[in-house]
Amino acid sequence: MANISEGYANSFVSDSRLWRNVKTGYTHFAENDIGIAKITPCFENKKSVVFTGLINGYGAGTTELHIIRTISGLIVPEYLLCFAKRNDFILGGVQTFSGDVGQQRVTKDYIANYLVSLPPLNEQKRIISAIKEAYYIIENIEKTKLSLIEDVKKAKSKILDLAIRGKLVPQDPNDEPASVLLERIRAEKEKLIKQGKIKRDKKESVIFKGDDNSYYEKYGEKLPSGWVVTNFETLLEYEQPTKYIVSDTNYKPT
Repeated sequence: MANISEGYANSFVSDSRLWRNVKTGYTHFAENDIGIAKITPCFENKKSVVFTGLINGYGAGTTELHIIRTISGLIVPEYLLCFAKRNDFILGGVQTFSGDVGQQRVTKDYIANYLVSLPPLNEQKRIISAIKEAYYIIENIEKTKLSLIEDVKKAKSKILDLAIRGKLVPQDPNDEPASVLLERIRAEKEKLIKQGKIKRDKKESVIFKGDDNSYYEKYGEKLPSGWVVTNFETLLEYEQPTKYIVSDTNYKPT
């Protein structure tokens, strides 16, 4: 877990090992998977990351990680990571902790059912670009103004808050609405279920019926036109990976 950065950073360090040495006793993940620490205090310290640049596209790490995967590239992983870094996500997760004192962990169901605001795909990309630009400026301040550390944290938190409420970048009316994107995700998920790659969720999320006789997630905030509200589970192949088919266990430099 020490290899995953905490706070608002999205970084990790790794080394290369033969597959046979990490085939068992580790949590496995693939390129662009999101890792979220299960256990206290790592969860509270916001140890979460998008795994990128993996050798041969796969990796292995501590069993104290929840691994989640977006469906068919229809969601920008870094956008969902924004939610894992939010204070309300952490505080809510702490309320679901189970286990002995000192060994408590956030539940998989909490992450699966956590509500997220979903913008159009292109806007997700613009949001992440804007976050990176803003963080670059803020990180330069961090390096030279140590006395502003607390203000920097508040600024980063505010940027994430603006991002997920559609207030960080302008909306483009030409973007495909997120409602259409959500239908594409559901269709892709249905295809994966029929192929036996993921299992159908036995529980429905909490929704309500609007005046237009449509069903909506309860979110509590007004979102921009073109956005929708859904939960993590709708957007993910959430099944925890247990194994990968590897034809060659020798390290192949890239």
